[in-house]
Amino acid sequence: MMVWWAATAGAATWLLEEDLRVEVRPPLVGWQDGRTRLRWLVEWEPAAPTFTAHLCSVEVVPMLGAETSWPAATVAAMPTLSRPVTWVDGQFQAGPVVETVGQGDDDGDGNPGITVEVRHPKVGVGQVFVRQTSRMSWAGRLGADGVVRGTMEYEPEQEMLGATTWWLRMGLSQRKHPRETSTFTLSPLPAGAPCGSAAS
Repeated sequence: MMVWWAATAGAATWLLEEDLRVEVRPPLVGWQDGRTRLRWLVEWEPAAPTFTAHLCSVEVVPMLGAETSWPAATVAAMPTLSRPVTWVDGQFQAGPVVETVGQGDDDGDGNPGITVEVRHPKVGVGQVFVRQTSRMSWAGRLGADGVVRGTMEYEPEQEMLGATTWWLRMGLSQRKHPRETSTFTLSPLPAGAPCGSAAS
């Protein structure tokens, strides 16, 4: 089948889209549903035991009126990651891996960790500096359309290293969602596709 050949033999560039479900505890309130969408440009041929992934974009769904975003410089500074892959008869598995961002001044802006911006219509704009360690694995299956779809095990541990405003200094925590499952898709792209092609 042509789609099968393209996905298993002909594709070296892929778009990995992750829909991460978490619970977040902002200042002054209890745990709330949180959701983050990440897009990665992946270089991988299915015969290879690893793939490399470069972060293209981060979208955090607004929560309690607050908009959270990663500055472009933070996204651009994220290193390319290598992850182990198993691919047998259309069954895709990657990981498990444990990855940490924010060990040092990863985005080079002079602040510890990685910088995340938070905007709220009532209390203003601030930046929070965080270190996050994530335990992740991926399991999915190739569909007839050549796209791998599956679920993720995603367990984040976030440490706040500092903040620019009083309301962010009160603490911001994140944990795996106890009820909702994180998901992903892995779609083949034309050879040599740039990271910008991963934006939708």
